[in-house]
Amino acid sequence: MRSLSHSCDFLLKLDTDELVTFVQRRKDGSYYFDPGAVRCQFELLNVTGGMYAIRRWYYSVPDPALCGRDPMSATLFQPVVYPLGDPIKVFHLGWSFAFIDLGAHNGTTVPAFKLLPKHDSGLAMAHYHFRCYEDVMRADRTVMISHRYISANADVNATIRALEERLKGGAKPISFHKARRYLQHLKDPVASRKNHYRQRAPHYA
Repeated sequence: MRSLSHSCDFLLKLDTDELVTFVQRRKDGSYYFDPGAVRCQFELLNVTGGMYAIRRWYYSVPDPALCGRDPMSATLFQPVVYPLGDPIKVFHLGWSFAFIDLGAHNGTTVPAFKLLPKHDSGLAMAHYHFRCYEDVMRADRTVMISHRYISANADVNATIRALEERLKGGAKPISFHKARRYLQHLKDPVASRKNHYRQRAPHYA
């Protein structure tokens, strides 16, 4: 990203299942995404050299009917608003960028602006993250194999032992939340599946 810092106005790092948008309210209190208003919101941002925060997140509701389909076909979302101090999505002005972490939750600016507070951008994130249970477990297994936390050929008991060892003592390795979730699936898939829908989509539990 550093190579782009002097050739753009803003630097914003996104995952492939994330979409920056703007939320509008209808008269009846319901909301809708208005991507067309994003540019206007960027133009209204106060330019100080500090970082900007995206606090308004809308997570896709995992629908069993979407199994095996494009995650972007989700149409139900749940709002989550994070305080400014929480791990959130941050972005930079191009010319003040210094560093951004893997998930773009925290970063730094060049020294002249490092003490400035994060500014609430007013933007929102549509996160197509929570999908049907089976799709999530397949993706988690792929990540565990990619990180070499487990072997693709190991049986269930050996895989459980490998993940328990990786998470021993409250350790938080890379993708630890996926490791913990996949471990729960292996130990009790029925309870794990039910919990997946209860937490993110109560009307499917």
